[in-house]
Amino acid sequence: EAVAHMPPPAPQPEAVAPMPPPAPQPEAVAPMPPPAPQPEGVAPMPPPTPRPVTPAPVPMPSPRPPEGWAPPDQTPQTGPCMGDTLSLDAHDLYQDMRTAWQHQALCTHLFGLSMAEGLGDTEVAAQRLMDSGGDILDIFTHYYGPEVGRALEGLLSEQAALSRDVLAATAAEGVDAAQPVDDRWRGQGAYMAQYLAAVNPHYDERELAALIHDQQDLTRQCLYTRMAGDWSAHTEATDCAMAQSRRLADYLARGIVAQFPNTF
Repeated sequence: EAVAHMPPPAPQPEAVAPMPPPAPQPEAVAPMPPPAPQPEGVAPMPPPTPRPVTPAPVPMPSPRPPEGWAPPDQTPQTGPCMGDTLSLDAHDLYQDMRTAWQHQALCTHLFGLSMAEGLGDTEVAAQRLMDSGGDILDIFTHYYGPEVGRALEGLLSEQAALSRDVLAATAAEGVDAAQPVDDRWRGQGAYMAQYLAAVNPHYDERELAALIHDQQDLTRQCLYTRMAGDWSAHTEATDCAMAQSRRLADYLARGIVAQFPNTF
């Protein structure tokens, strides 16, 4: 019997490139939240202001003291009205004495102004004048003891009271009407000089009385020029009265230093 022929093989398809593996999918990223709505009536925040850069400060040179200057508490001082050099303790005495007498001169001057101008502080100024000798009394009591201190307290109180009465009488009634109390004031100054010269042999009674009387004369002159409205003369008299108080203080301090040399 006839044999059936085998069919020819089917043609093979050309080679096909393999499919690439699928690309990995990125992970899901959460979307940015929308900006929060601003409440009504609130202004938006301004952007930050850049801070200026401050340059480093340039060091300033320290000031130099004047040539020849030295601290007063380290250098011996030359005493007023003296040719020698003072110790620091003596210098302190001079300064304290000056301060005390200038204070009394100032209180006397202020009372005179109150009387000349008819101010409302007359009683207060008078009381301040009466109390103005306290520092002077303290200095002398320190060196001479309480007995001399008590005697000097009476003299200083009388001096203040008479100066008050002279200025008040002159301002109210004139120079002539004040002459009797003025004479007592001058006599009391002479008696104070006599007492201090007896306490300290380095005080000359006449010199000290002259210093006290010059202080009294300048005090009157301050009042006279003020009442006359002569302002230039009043200013000059005031300056002279303060300078005279310093001369009187220096004389008294110099006598104490001479009497107690071991203390200084």
